[in-house]
Amino acid sequence: MGENAGDKSLLHGYNQGATPMTTKRSCTDVCCVLAFFASLAGFIALYKVGVSSGQLNPVSSLKDYGGNTCGTDGRGQFIYFCVTSRTSKYLDLSKQVCVDRCPTDSSDDIGTVCSDQASLKNIAYGTTPLFNVMCFPNGSPFVDQVQGMFGNNVVAEETMKVLAAASHKEMMIVAILASTLLCFVYIGLLRCFARLLVTILLVGMALVPAALSIALFVSASGTSNQDLEALQLTNAKLSLGDAQTDTAIAIVMALVSLIAVFILCCKRSAIEQAVDAVEEASSCILGMPGLIFEPWLAFVCQLAVFLPGVMFFFALMLLSNGSRDIDFTDPSSLLSLDNVQVLVLIYYVILFLWVMELMRAISQFVVIYVAEVWYFNVRGSKNGILSCFKHCSCTEMLKGYCDAVTYHLGSLIYGSLLLTFTRIVRWIAQIVSEAAKDSGNQVVRLLCCCFLCCVSCLEWVLQFTSKFAYMDIAMNSTNYCTGATHAAELILSSGAGLATLEGTLWIFSFVGAGGSGTASAAIAWLLATSVPPFNDASNPAHIADVKSTAIAAGIVGCLVAIPFMHVFDTVADTMFYCDSVEHKRAASAGDDEEGQAGGACWHCLGASGAKSAARAQELRGLLRTSGK
Repeated sequence: MGENAGDKSLLHGYNQGATPMTTKRSCTDVCCVLAFFASLAGFIALYKVGVSSGQLNPVSSLKDYGGNTCGTDGRGQFIYFCVTSRTSKYLDLSKQVCVDRCPTDSSDDIGTVCSDQASLKNIAYGTTPLFNVMCFPNGSPFVDQVQGMFGNNVVAEETMKVLAAASHKEMMIVAILASTLLCFVYIGLLRCFARLLVTILLVGMALVPAALSIALFVSASGTSNQDLEALQLTNAKLSLGDAQTDTAIAIVMALVSLIAVFILCCKRSAIEQAVDAVEEASSCILGMPGLIFEPWLAFVCQLAVFLPGVMFFFALMLLSNGSRDIDFTDPSSLLSLDNVQVLVLIYYVILFLWVMELMRAISQFVVIYVAEVWYFNVRGSKNGILSCFKHCSCTEMLKGYCDAVTYHLGSLIYGSLLLTFTRIVRWIAQIVSEAAKDSGNQVVRLLCCCFLCCVSCLEWVLQFTSKFAYMDIAMNSTNYCTGATHAAELILSSGAGLATLEGTLWIFSFVGAGGSGTASAAIAWLLATSVPPFNDASNPAHIADVKSTAIAAGIVGCLVAIPFMHVFDTVADTMFYCDSVEHKRAASAGDDEEGQAGGACWHCLGASGAKSAARAQELRGLLRTSGK
């Protein structure tokens, strides 16, 4: 970034009419780009050194159950697992044989390699070649094997039924389309009734936790007079654990209720900020619907990296120095790694997580970029309902991707690296904390829990700060540290406004994803029970297990809604940031009257507060006009 990056008076975003599309950009955090590619080169070099020294040799062959190496002495090169019987088709992991090729389906003739008994001749199942040494089972044999491992576990059986029900493509397509439509309807409702919904939400946050707090206090005190017994307020019905746990939860619930009451009574300006952000986020998504498809595009790209990355991880686990035998009946044989393998795996896992986090950061940057363009360019257009879907945002998205990769890749790498290491430290802390529970040492357990809590809080703060840092980078072309500094200043100066918005967004997102999933399940249930051919037992498309199909449709609907809610959350935070930029523009022009709207406790409920809010709204309109 340029030498004036730290001088706010010279930042592009504080100039009237400035947008991310007009920002004069320069490359930021270039050293991080160099460090990233140096890390990639270091892994490649380490891998090549291991291979050349003979310590990291790819497994080119496996042994059959008799200890004979496949691919030698006329044996086939692939390991194939036999089945235990013709009817069950359970895989016998202790009886692997060598075959020349992997059978693709049950019609393939594999001869008598599995048994000399005529009754077991020609038994086969569909497989896929894996690493050119193994026939990996697919389809029913693998499912049967998994079901056999779980035995009579009800949860596992229901899970397998739901997974099987997900194969009904027609129902899953219906669930996807229904959830997509419901999400647009939900966002439209938020656009029209955000003020009412936020008020109801805050009232509920004041009343429900208060009621739960009173009930838990009663449960913890052990009160059992006749009035409580008449109301059936018994300890068994109210207690969430022991008395100490009930008291702690009751105190937390009481604090949540008091905070909600305080915001309702004394922080009307915070409510107004949250309402404005929600309304503007809904209008932005409906006005630039291309935003909705960006997470799906990012998901496809991430999946294209994730699946090969996981496969390569397992390939690294199968590397050996030539002295290791793999016993498929003993999973620990896969984990008997030497020091070089452990080092390569740790290096690879860190690098892999870094790449995945970087891809997520790029996706988030693009959503922020498009939302900022909408706020300063498109917002306030007078086309009525026709303004929705007028801007497909494809140009803005493409420009956002180009700017992210060409100018700000270093900053995104920086942020993703911090989050990657923090997440790894949290995982290590979780493992240590679980181990401390078994040690019986309460002091060590307490220290581990405190450390885990601190690391988890740090991870959340970094995620939150990085998101706002990316907003500043998109607007002002700052580097990561400068953007994070501006983000921290915004968070600290926002008071209750940002806290109210985040709590509101979390609940709205939860309701949106859960409601879409529930509605998708209900639609699938109605179709399966009322609409031919799904309810026709004589039709091949008949759905016998309606409950599992409805559950699968609900899960699919919920998964489809999550990207919508993710975009909604990010866009709403961006609206809050853009509103603060607009305040700074007004302040730089000497018009700081807007910052006084909704000031003191209770005063904001009177006529004077209403006039201040009206003046602030008028000022925003003037700024938008001058920006155009």
